[in-house]
Amino acid sequence: FAFEQERQIEQYYQELAEMASVRAIRELLILLAQAKHAHALAIEQLSKDLTPSLKKSQVLSRGSDLVRKFARTPFYNREDLPHLELYEGACEVELQTEQFYIKQALLTDIPIRKKLFNELSREVHQHYVLLDSLCHALTKMEEPEPMFA
Repeated sequence: FAFEQERQIEQYYQELAEMASVRAIRELLILLAQAKHAHALAIEQLSKDLTPSLKKSQVLSRGSDLVRKFARTPFYNREDLPHLELYEGACEVELQTEQFYIKQALLTDIPIRKKLFNELSREVHQHYVLLDSLCHALTKMEEPEPMFA
């Protein structure tokens, strides 16, 4: 289940990246898709009774730079604003995935599985934080409602 979910989310991030018109957003989504691919590979290794290898992720540092870069840019493309709901949905998926991995870590007595699920839950939390930051940056760009009609 976890393998399939990671692959589906990877594909979703790739599709979102193709729709994004702002380079920083596109790069962030590609970065998240690559992380999902790495998660799927680690889970696949675990399912084959191999020792899973999950390299130390650069998602948080690189992703934070991209979100900051996007948020600071005074010129942005409003074409990405309608995607806000999609990014918010991805945020929710990351939150649910984090909870899933936390639960799996608590349910297993096998140390290698517990370690991997804990690592995955920490990384997925970072994905949530990045997407949430992106959503906040986009929300700040929305047109304010006129005070008088």
